[in-house]
Amino acid sequence: MQDYILRGRLLREQGRYPDAEAYFRQAIGASPDQVEAYIELALCLLPQEGRRREALEIIDRCIQLEPDHAFNHALRSLILSRLARGRDASAAADQAIGLDPDGSFNHTVKAEAMLVQEKWKDAEMAARKALALDSDNTSARNLLALALQYQGRNVEASVAVETLLADAPDSPFAHLNAGWACLRSNDHQQAEVHFRESLRLDASLDAAREGLIESFKARSWLYRLYLRYHFFMQRIQSGTRWALIIGLILAVNLGSKVLQTIHPLASTVLITAYLIFVLWVWLASGIGHFLILLDPSARLALKPKERAEGIAVGGGLLAGIACITLGILWDSPAFWLLGAGLGCGAMPASLYFTNESSNGRWIFGLFLAFLYGGGLILAVTAWISGAKVLTGRSETFITMALIGTMLCTWIGNIPTLRQEKPR
Repeated sequence: MQDYILRGRLLREQGRYPDAEAYFRQAIGASPDQVEAYIELALCLLPQEGRRREALEIIDRCIQLEPDHAFNHALRSLILSRLARGRDASAAADQAIGLDPDGSFNHTVKAEAMLVQEKWKDAEMAARKALALDSDNTSARNLLALALQYQGRNVEASVAVETLLADAPDSPFAHLNAGWACLRSNDHQQAEVHFRESLRLDASLDAAREGLIESFKARSWLYRLYLRYHFFMQRIQSGTRWALIIGLILAVNLGSKVLQTIHPLASTVLITAYLIFVLWVWLASGIGHFLILLDPSARLALKPKERAEGIAVGGGLLAGIACITLGILWDSPAFWLLGAGLGCGAMPASLYFTNESSNGRWIFGLFLAFLYGGGLILAVTAWISGAKVLTGRSETFITMALIGTMLCTWIGNIPTLRQEKPR
């Protein structure tokens, strides 16, 4: 039985999870009450997408066999964090700490649970506690650097990352952290260096690939402004975020009424500026993907769905503007309708191609199909008929397109329509 565990552990450390799993299950079959085999099996399932709930079931069985072992509860906390169940993860970490308050790993998983709940200060405190117990705890160092970055304490975060890199120069996670620290400090060139190094050390680390793409996008000063907004919003709690968004809407509404009494044009300028800001926040990522597509080297880092998003958002927006311009110049409703479909389609497209939620993809995908299909059919009909003015049906389509586009900016904030529950 022990031979099965040793062979399985070696395979797990090599990343050969299916082979390792077979050995661990053989060990469990030979000795169903052997805790070590359950722990190893849970550790084997944890890195595999779609199998984390199974890992949770395994560790729960392990806890039934040995409820007073702190590591079992700590591992359960880690699995729950990867399932985005922050509160449950925190409770499991507290159980582990209660059983072994001097275990550095127990405080490390507590820090990760706090990060999942966006409690940056609590995450920092837990990570520092873990490091006080074990100064060589690389995972705790990474979590501390993240917690500091999320709080906007960039100088302290940079120091933490530099120390981490000095002690673990071959750690892909250290370079990943360093890359994000550089992006937060507005140094996209150095961020690119660190993300590339992280991928060199671990080519399967998708977070590093995503970071590299962000550094490519940050070559544009407009996207760097978006990143600054994104990092600012990331620092505050979700409830505060909603209060800020609602407060901004109320402020714009009040401001437009005040400006209306001064000059109608001033009110229009304010509302237009607000709408541009809102749309830019949603479209920035897709436009960034479009810009990366123009770079023969950088485009290799994009996944197919990111390429599709770039074409639909950036390309669709440009094509829509071009069609509307031609429609105005040639007095052609056909081009107005085609432009409305393509231009307004950029909004649901930004919420469709890279959306992790299947429900979200259905909702935004249907609206995208309506805009593309409706715009094309009405444009062809107008072109064939030689119409010089919009029909009632065409006006209704454009109105629905504009209203739907603005609605997307609201329902796009619903978490269940943006993220699939981890499995």
